Amino acid sequence: MFCKTYYISLVIFFCAVHALAQPTNNGFKKAEGLNSNVVYSVMQDSKGFLWVGTEAGASRYDGYQFTHYTIEEGLADNDVFQIREDHKGRIWFLTFNGKPSLYENGHILNAANTSWLRDIQPKKLAKYFLDDKANSIWYVTLDTAYHIVNDKVTEKFAPQQLPELPQNIQSLTIYNDTVFLVCNSQVYNTVTHKAVFFDSDKMMYASNASTDISDEHLFYIFRDTIYYFSLKTHVNKTVLPVPGKDIFLVVIKTDHSDTILISTVHHLYKFNTKTRQLTDANISKINSVTYVYKDREGNTWLSSLTKGLFIKEAAANKKLFKINAAGLPDNIPCYSFSKVGNDLYIGYDDGYYITEKGRASYTHTLNENKYMGKVQQIFRFKNRLYCSFSHGVITELGSNKIHPKFSAKDIAVKEPYFYVARSLGLAKVYNIFETKKGVNKIQEKYSILSNQRMSKLLLNSDDSLFTGGVLGLQLFVHEKPINPFPWQNNITNASITKIIKTADNHIVFSTENMGLGIICKDSIYTITKQNGLFSNSVTKICSSQPGLVWVVTAKGIDKLTYKIAGNKTLSYTIENYNWILDKDNQTINDILQSHDTLFLATDKGAYYHLLT
Repeated sequence: MFCKTYYISLVIFFCAVHALAQPTNNGFKKAEGLNSNVVYSVMQDSKGFLWVGTEAGASRYDGYQFTHYTIEEGLADNDVFQIREDHKGRIWFLTFNGKPSLYENGHILNAANTSWLRDIQPKKLAKYFLDDKANSIWYVTLDTAYHIVNDKVTEKFAPQQLPELPQNIQSLTIYNDTVFLVCNSQVYNTVTHKAVFFDSDKMMYASNASTDISDEHLFYIFRDTIYYFSLKTHVNKTVLPVPGKDIFLVVIKTDHSDTILISTVHHLYKFNTKTRQLTDANISKINSVTYVYKDREGNTWLSSLTKGLFIKEAAANKKLFKINAAGLPDNIPCYSFSKVGNDLYIGYDDGYYITEKGRASYTHTLNENKYMGKVQQIFRFKNRLYCSFSHGVITELGSNKIHPKFSAKDIAVKEPYFYVARSLGLAKVYNIFETKKGVNKIQEKYSILSNQRMSKLLLNSDDSLFTGGVLGLQLFVHEKPINPFPWQNNITNASITKIIKTADNHIVFSTENMGLGIICKDSIYTITKQNGLFSNSVTKICSSQPGLVWVVTAKGIDKLTYKIAGNKTLSYTIENYNWILDKDNQTINDILQSHDTLFLATDKGAYYHLLT
């Protein structure tokens, strides 16, 4: 039960470190799915996931739903006041009992399963976390500050306690490259081990206080009054009282260096640290605000101590626009994108497709029943356009339609022929019709290169071809299979769902249940859910620039940005892009990036998202 004593004595320690662009209107709506209405903090990690700290544990939002983590999953405590990310991409949970726990690659690390965390044994709640420029970590609790380098506690600081005044560490700051601990009565230099004391009438006579650093000024609020202390001149002054009789809750940093938010039970104020002016923040009418946070997608999140979590979504142009064209049925499923020269072809169900020429859209349909089906690929061969359907028919686009007998799962064109991946193997097609005296005549000319079942193709060069399917990845050189496969490992034996070549000549392939593979020269790399992918079930991938791959999984969209160093070391970041989706376009059948636009084929039609 959340009681008034807990409300007063524990929550007033918060200090947010992420930026907020000040909204001026209301418009927040309740975010459903949390297991508590007592919400302390919000943050977005480098992969795009949103983390929420509550009295019932931590929750991770993936754009669709919340996943909850509690003591049962390994958290040190269920009261999670702050959540932070370190330079290794690990998520730290700052809790009531002060004992640290971390989320890494789908697992919770704690003192029971991670030896170096056993050196952090505080007796009071966690107050502050800092990952500095040297990639060393400061983990601060009320009773001890821990300096951690390379996952080893190298220093511990517990400032000397005065007999007449119990000491607590309220915060930490770096000034002139020196780390200072902010305590109830002093600012403590961790290098010289000397302290400069506050004026006796301006000390924090309580276990918790809320602080903020602006330039060399330390602003702190004790009870209902704002004070500041200069780290440069050691001047200590009273600034002004907070209006009304509200219990003070939290200081919230914004993206303006001279502005902080001050939250009380019934009000949210904006405080200018330079002019010392205190005005109404005019953000929302929600009481007991503990955090206001703007994510990278432009959504503003607001957490409350009594009402839960709220979101004010970004403007519509931050998300998706639907592609419409005259004559296209409403909500018809979309299945494919094909670039032919500078034109974009969008394939739908029932033989419909759109031609995008510049900013103009034209709808077409092959309106004969025998051609109906999913348009899966459109390509140019011998100066004519052809369409590949899900049932395997290839037809010329235009007045003349032909349907060869061979099926087609994927097609790779290499004039004056093209390769066809099919259930019965790999075929090389030289011609499918010829024109004599103005009459089109079916003239199927092809040879069988392999009887191995396959569904995906990538023409790598003039003499090499990658194929894939349920039997794994294969390489053909001069139309002969290479055995053994040069990059053979577990992932190359998985069921292949897509093969692409990036602008930096890397081969990237997706699998049905083993994530992604990247081939670079004589090396192969694997990226899975354990490494940060949303899911190991990858259905589509695309790339239009070096070191960037868009990944569609069974659970949404990931943006993979990677680099392979000269020593063959792979480094990468993964951002989740589910925030651009809504309930109408969560099933993604194809993806394409063209310049600054991301296109999505969904069961409800085709959409585009502006990346800039």
